[in-house]
Amino acid sequence: MARAIVVQLCLRFAPAQLGLAGDGIGEWALDALPHAGRRRAAFRLGIGESELRTDAIICVRRPGTEPPDGITTVVDCVDPGRARVRTPEGEREIVAEALSAQQARIVGADLSGRSDAETSIPDRIGFDDLSPVSADGLAASLGRGERGDMTVDLVEDGPHAIVTGMTGTGKSELLTSWVAGLAAVHSPQELAFVLVDFKGGTAFDPSGGCRTSSR
Repeated sequence: MARAIVVQLCLRFAPAQLGLAGDGIGEWALDALPHAGRRRAAFRLGIGESELRTDAIICVRRPGTEPPDGITTVVDCVDPGRARVRTPEGEREIVAEALSAQQARIVGADLSGRSDAETSIPDRIGFDDLSPVSADGLAASLGRGERGDMTVDLVEDGPHAIVTGMTGTGKSELLTSWVAGLAAVHSPQELAFVLVDFKGGTAFDPSGGCRTSSR
């Protein structure tokens, strides 16, 4: 059951978002997952009895044994398909999902193949290659990353945004791509631009045109 919880988390979050650490990785047959051993993940999950510093841990205890300090959720396994969950809010019965070691290795191999493919980021990508966005709100696709197209909605995510970076890193290109992306989705009757440039007009220089690719 613990193995199934970890595998479901790995199916939900990319290796850059979730990393697994601890001596339980190999013991629970989780070593095939691309998340295993990721040190720079945004969230690190400890597996087993490791003393490593992590954001959260999942461990297994025998009946009658108290969980480690700080554990707020306890799942008592009644039989292979049934369990009782104890949290600070109370207790409830659940139908538990379990996963064998062989199944975990199959999922891990499949995720590793997907991860290798997702890390291939193109050097250039045209607007026509980006996924279309909804006309609701003020959404625009800015480019493509490891997990697919990057979309920002100034209504949902804004209303303000700051683009930072050193000189020459592509801030102006990003801004012009953003404006072009908004213009491609919204008509002049729906959206008007007021462009103010404190760098002498270089960012939105009309002679440069609006670039048709973004990174």
